[in-house]
Amino acid sequence: MSCIVVQGPLYDKCMPYLLEDYKNYPHKILSTWNTEDPEKLEKLRKIGFRIVLSDYPSPRTAINHQALTTKRGTELAESLGYNHVLRFRSDVHCNDISKLIGIYESYNKDKLVFLTWLESPDHNPPHIYHAYLMDHIVYGPTDKIFKYYSVLASHQEDRYSEKFFQESYFVKDNLVYDDIREKVALCIGDLISNDITFFYTKPGYEDHGEMLYRYTHCPCRCIY
Repeated sequence: MSCIVVQGPLYDKCMPYLLEDYKNYPHKILSTWNTEDPEKLEKLRKIGFRIVLSDYPSPRTAINHQALTTKRGTELAESLGYNHVLRFRSDVHCNDISKLIGIYESYNKDKLVFLTWLESPDHNPPHIYHAYLMDHIVYGPTDKIFKYYSVLASHQEDRYSEKFFQESYFVKDNLVYDDIREKVALCIGDLISNDITFFYTKPGYEDHGEMLYRYTHCPCRCIY
């Protein structure tokens, strides 16, 4: 059985989407900070969210914020008997959560499922070459999701969060897609063909547009 772990802060602009998107889906956990507004938390409890609250990590970095909230939410999911988790950001709106879960549940149950693999344009010099799994939304067995987000970063860490997590998990620097081709699944093509859309709801991100369109029409190489 699958559970959605929504992780991240509760921005005012995100709340209407969270309340609407998840109101009819029963298997859901919110993992956020113990500083969040109790009134917001209560509204989410009323639509069925189980909530786990955490102290901020040390050091406080974007990587560690993602890692800790995902890990704590996955721990709760496992304790409740769920064997698969969809890790979802609190600032992303999906047009059909139930359909989304159905698509993810059709994949190989032993693999982590990512949106896509992105590579910077081939003409870029090697010292600014970037290639990584897009992990805004990740599905997989609870033990693998837990492991993927189990490592915290130091203040000195300068990698993108995507590179940090994938290189920590696969224990290899400067991954290329062939290194992990058999170990993961990519779902962006299936999501597009099933009319799934994602939009950021975080303040200041309104101009990003639809996420899957953005990835498939950017200058980077997007693997389906």
